Amino acid sequence: MSVHDTVSRGRTFSVFQGSVLAAGAGDGITRVGLPLLALTLTQSPTAIGLVTAAAWLPWPLVAIPAGVLSDRFPPLRVMRITEVLRVVAILAVVFLALAGLLPIWMFAVGVFVIGATGVVCDIASQAAVPRLVDQPDLTRANGRVQSIQMGTVQLLGPAVAGFVVALGVAGALGVLSLTYVVSAVLLFAIPLTATRTAPGPTDPDSAAEKRSPLRETADGFVYFVRRPDVLKLAAHAAAINFTFIGLMTVLPLWVVDPGPLGMTTGAYGILWTVIAAGGLIAGLVAHRFFEIVPERLFVRLCLPAFAVSVLLLTIPHVVPVAIGLTAFGVLLMFWNVVTITYRQRTVPTELFSRVNAAYRWLSWSVMPVGAALSGTVAGLAGVQGLIVGYTVLLVAMAVVLPPRLRTSEPAERTEPAERTEEPASP
Repeated sequence: MSVHDTVSRGRTFSVFQGSVLAAGAGDGITRVGLPLLALTLTQSPTAIGLVTAAAWLPWPLVAIPAGVLSDRFPPLRVMRITEVLRVVAILAVVFLALAGLLPIWMFAVGVFVIGATGVVCDIASQAAVPRLVDQPDLTRANGRVQSIQMGTVQLLGPAVAGFVVALGVAGALGVLSLTYVVSAVLLFAIPLTATRTAPGPTDPDSAAEKRSPLRETADGFVYFVRRPDVLKLAAHAAAINFTFIGLMTVLPLWVVDPGPLGMTTGAYGILWTVIAAGGLIAGLVAHRFFEIVPERLFVRLCLPAFAVSVLLLTIPHVVPVAIGLTAFGVLLMFWNVVTITYRQRTVPTELFSRVNAAYRWLSWSVMPVGAALSGTVAGLAGVQGLIVGYTVLLVAMAVVLPPRLRTSEPAERTEPAERTEEPASP
């Protein structure tokens, strides 16, 4: 590849990162702002629960179809279309709010549609990254994308969400739509000819003409379950997410006054900000970290390391709790970078989005269950007992399902072809 091509691809990926940043800011506002907006429409706990459920449902319901869609058509095109649809959905809710025609159930439907388009865009974005950068740069590229997402979703978005919500439903959603408009504009600024595919036995677009969506879904699942390395990583990711959502649910009982640590809610928020900042930095240096620590060794030791970080939370003092949570955030970032890159390198291009969707469906679907169970278990065994239980779970997963990464990559994935992706009409 020429120097000109290298520079051009670097600029293209910078534009892509700008799109991720804008969409991430919107996602961060959505995560914190939508429940607050629901409170302006109703005080019913049942109705608020409906909105929360609508925000969670897209992952278990939409992730698999999103994988099929991203394998059938160029991921960049899928991202463009879904980003536009997300803006349209938000503006539709804004119109209903301005017209005084927005009951809470319709708001919940809007939340679901907004979340569903976000899931499709998220699945497609991970398929787009290896088409925008050279394979040796995948770890660095994924680290940057993950850092941007963490910085915007967990820091920037939540920080401004309160101010945005103060504008009311229509005003807040109007601001939210602007973030996704910027994301869409940047995606359209990337020509489809800037992406490429790795050589393989079939072309995803031509395969889409020969198989039904149901058959394509089955092909992805069959490949997923026949890859014990990827399946084990998904099981480990599920255990990590199960632990993470449980900690987020019950940790305020342990940390915030009148809990043993006696922290104020403001101090608790600052604590999570520091954690997110640690993860953000970890993403930026991930490629350097894995030049020193072999990826296979890290994956083997990661769950025991998570367990140690979680166990520190049982000590009723702010210092070990801060260290434990920060370590958890850093490990989570390194885990995400290495497992995303591994899937991109070893899963055939024409199956990647479906396999990736199955992986994320398994690892994310446990989170609502984990949130619900954490409160019940904490009520029976106490917060410390629950945290110890998470430690045991993580260690048990590492022992019962030890991860094994492939020592070599498939031949067809080692050198991406220097050809462009032909536009396909959905």
